[in-house]
Amino acid sequence: MRSMSGARWFYWIAGLSLINSIIHFTKGNMSFVIGLGTTQFTDVYFSNHNEAPIGLAIALLISGLYTAFGYFALKRQTWAFVTGTVFYLLDGLIFVALIFQSSDFLFPLLFHAWVLYGIIRGLICLIRFQQVEASLQAGR
Repeated sequence: MRSMSGARWFYWIAGLSLINSIIHFTKGNMSFVIGLGTTQFTDVYFSNHNEAPIGLAIALLISGLYTAFGYFALKRQTWAFVTGTVFYLLDGLIFVALIFQSSDFLFPLLFHAWVLYGIIRGLICLIRFQQVEASLQAGR
């Protein structure tokens, strides 16, 4: 079901964002494009203030939030799709702001748009499924 595919994006976002933070705080030199701008921003902030444990804790909380969106979206909770989509859209605005400083943020911004498309497509499928389900139950 396409709605399940849309819901699983939240797990990818959560997991890869957390991995990005771990890589950042262990002084790695790579990252995944699917990561969150929010965690990247907090990673840099807390690294610059020598507060890696706080930065990792915040990254874990943010990743936990997206994991919860994924969990409830897989349980066919429309609110999880909508709220997760709004949060991810707001997170994408970080890349919009950063794109004016460096073209390095263009690909993450485009990837955010693609993921948003997948999540919204999943939400639309869920809504249609719920409508069909309701009409079938009303016909009984």
